[in-house]
Amino acid sequence: MPAWSRCSRALSSCVGLRPTRTWIRLARRWVTPRRRPSRCHRPPSARAPRSWMPIHADRQQVSGLWTVVTAAPALSNICSGWAQTAGFEIVTENGATTLRPQDRNRGSYQILVRRHGRLELIETDQDGSSTSALFAADMEVLEHYLMAILGDEIRDQLDLEYLELPWAADALHPQFTLSAVENGYQTLRRLDGSPVAAARCEADDTAVSLALLVPLSHLLTFDLPTLKRAFLDVVGAPLLANGRYAAIADHRRR
Repeated sequence: MPAWSRCSRALSSCVGLRPTRTWIRLARRWVTPRRRPSRCHRPPSARAPRSWMPIHADRQQVSGLWTVVTAAPALSNICSGWAQTAGFEIVTENGATTLRPQDRNRGSYQILVRRHGRLELIETDQDGSSTSALFAADMEVLEHYLMAILGDEIRDQLDLEYLELPWAADALHPQFTLSAVENGYQTLRRLDGSPVAAARCEADDTAVSLALLVPLSHLLTFDLPTLKRAFLDVVGAPLLANGRYAAIADHRRR
């Protein structure tokens, strides 16, 4: 479990998957009914940085006892509209926000608030099996991840090819770093050391985590409207240029 995140679930195992497709294609297999989910592992305890925002909660009285009720995470208007375009309805209940497919033939995505305001994205398939997809530092990070996952669905509806997003370690955006594997997780961090997201590794194999975190590092450098344009563009511009990340191409020319 990443030291900065104490959550009740862990990212599912992907043993046997060959990392030959894009992170979007892989993500569809990991967080949709196309893959067999694994059981969660017990997370170790960890101390969180004080700089992280606490969970926003209100209180309600039940049978004379006061209980803390966590507010459901709120999606931005852009991300909500993107989800609806992809054929999902948004439901908030019991402190969670769920993206539920309108056709009922696809998996749903549930966003939960964890300790210190961190977020967990959980996918539930048609059979009711739930697995963790990603741990994110905040809603901005998670929405960038969702824009790509939903963009994959929309490109499928439009009969566009899936975007081939490179995920090798040397394709990481220059504004981010990747940690070594700790407690079975690899963490994406900004240059100041602050954690952004965490993905699980299987037996210290970083193929799974790299396929998630490397593309995410590039997605985070664009605003949401620009990401929409990229996933509606045939070749993925301005995110991609000639099949490579535009930021990497610019960085190497300097």
